[in-house]
Amino acid sequence: DRAADGLVSEGWQRGDPIEAVGDFFAFRSPLEWYLPGRPQLTLALPSQGTCASIYAVVAGPANQRRIRPLLASERKVGPLLVGRLSLHQPRLSPRGHLLAATSPRPACAALVPESQMVSRLH
Repeated sequence: DRAADGLVSEGWQRGDPIEAVGDFFAFRSPLEWYLPGRPQLTLALPSQGTCASIYAVVAGPANQRRIRPLLASERKVGPLLVGRLSLHQPRLSPRGHLLAATSPRPACAALVPESQMVSRLH
């Protein structure tokens, strides 16, 4: 709940994708539950479009050190780092996965069908 509150405080809106650096499934369900409007989130892949904002939720000190220079704003939420990326380009980390709401779909993300999600995560 605090990570979702942190994202909203940083300016997250329903159509903004979230770069989740850490365990995809550990982030997905809690964010769906606690973000405003309880958006259905799914795995997404970067597309050619652009997004006005991309947000990040980052687990682990090493990941946080690597991602921190790419953030325009940030806040620590327990063991997580939450922030808005200064670059509008998803997939900034090879360990990251893009989460996007199924509606409205972000312009910079192509949604992965649920049936293909597990194979795309590996």
